Amino acid sequence: MAVKAEALALLLVGGLLRQEEAPAELDDRTFPKWRDTIAAKTDELRWARIPWRPSVAQALADAKAEDRPAVLWVMNGHPLGNC
Repeated sequence: MAVKAEALALLLVGGLLRQEEAPAELDDRTFPKWRDTIAAKTDELRWARIPWRPSVAQALADAKAEDRPAVLWVMNGHPLGNC
């Protein structure tokens, strides 16, 4: 399973490298470019602004009070697939 996580990481970084054209090597001179390429962009962090609830019960109570639907996000295993 660890191999899958490593392959996923390589694909993600590879995609970032193609998009941002990061330098081929990491050293003191190229570090800022690598950091800027890998760091999450503002639009990639929009999920953090969602007012997540600490429990399903709280989410359902809030949804009922506001007459809105509740979304339950469920996943099985580690997000990187190496469980």
